[in-house]
Amino acid sequence: MTYVSVTHAGQQPAQDELLNLFSAKYYNEHDTFKKHDLIATEWPSIEANLKHYTAQNYYAVPFGGSTNLNAPQAIQITIGAQPYDFGSKSFPIGSFADAVFPNSQNVRLIVSEDTSRFTQIKVEEEALARQIEQLRTSGMLSLRGLLYLRVDNVQNGNQVHATLQHVHIDVYDKPSYLNGGGKLVTSFDL
Repeated sequence: MTYVSVTHAGQQPAQDELLNLFSAKYYNEHDTFKKHDLIATEWPSIEANLKHYTAQNYYAVPFGGSTNLNAPQAIQITIGAQPYDFGSKSFPIGSFADAVFPNSQNVRLIVSEDTSRFTQIKVEEEALARQIEQLRTSGMLSLRGLLYLRVDNVQNGNQVHATLQHVHIDVYDKPSYLNGGGKLVTSFDL
């Protein structure tokens, strides 16, 4: 999210500030000559990332303990399902509207959504719904996946406002932090 914030906020900071922000080696080096030498090795990848993030407004952000949760664009959220709703044949999952997700560099992702289509997982097949409900009630249900976002603007240099476009949810039979992370049961696209 920090790259998104920097590239979409308007005027970019100076090279030294960008190096301090995106390179731990550069940031932690106190010898000015060594720090100057690090520019040659650290700046090219930072510059490439800046160009990459400047060129796009759409991002796929992992959530829920997915295997790439340590990726720099990942957000630390967990989505839980509520009891099965027989009327709508779905599992309510709450709303992403007006949700705020900060990262370690004080950049905040503020998510809005256009509709309520992201608030439930539709499961019409009864056997699958029963399996998911059993996992939910036993505490073993794990929902992981990707949020597909469109960045609308950046305010105050660190508030990334984005609109939720699509959600991909993988249903696992065990939380990711347990040995093996569980087996994929099914997937949904909202």
